[in-house]
Amino acid sequence: MAVFNRQKFGIIGTMDDIKRKVRQQFAQSAESYVTSSIHAQGFDLPKLVEFAELQGTERVLDVGTATGHTALTFAPHAAEVIGIDLTPDMLEIARQQAQLKKASNVIFMTADADQLPFEDRSFDRVTCRLCAHHFPGLSRPLAEMYRVLKPGGILLVVDNVAPEDDALDEWVNRVEKLRDPSHVREYRVSQWLDALEQAGFEAEAVLHFTTPLQIDTWTKQSRTPGDIIKQIKQHLDEADADQKRTFEIRTGQTYAFSVHKAVFRAKK
Repeated sequence: MAVFNRQKFGIIGTMDDIKRKVRQQFAQSAESYVTSSIHAQGFDLPKLVEFAELQGTERVLDVGTATGHTALTFAPHAAEVIGIDLTPDMLEIARQQAQLKKASNVIFMTADADQLPFEDRSFDRVTCRLCAHHFPGLSRPLAEMYRVLKPGGILLVVDNVAPEDDALDEWVNRVEKLRDPSHVREYRVSQWLDALEQAGFEAEAVLHFTTPLQIDTWTKQSRTPGDIIKQIKQHLDEADADQKRTFEIRTGQTYAFSVHKAVFRAKK
């Protein structure tokens, strides 16, 4: 796997510290993820079902399920879906959503991606959407996802990704970390592919896209303090020409930028 300097890119603290920050952050903002257009209505959700090639008999695991958007999207197309997350507050909302949608084949449970409480080769598909940038690292959760997949099974990952250029990488990870202290790292596509291959998968990036983010809305969702919002806007103001072009930065009356994302399809 490609090596990078954890401290240089702001990855500090023990694994337990990072996971504690994740629980704290998402416990306070859980309600906002139910209606978040990025999480609830992303066009990548139906694409994931398409890439999964489901026949209706599969057992699916959704890692980092949050309020259950991915798990509930897969529910009509699979025999059983289990959604796991570190944050009980998120899972309580996911259960409420499952009841509203009458999704009787979905189970939500508290669990850690670094130590999945499931037997080897027990799932046909594993999904992980918009949460891996909160993992303390990739190797342990990917090894666990590989372990619980049956031979021939498919892992589908969606996450924010950083450009391959060091300066652009640092810029976007800084703005993400300012907004949400539980953010660990947006990895580069090359780092994702290396990590997936190291875990034993045959992997490819099957979709690249960008999502525009309006700063006031984005920071409201995470309950970012006002003084930090000012720092984020200053960060956008001080962006150079390459950063403005790459991230489609807008400043002035409305502050906004676009985050890059990728979908990875990995086969065991």
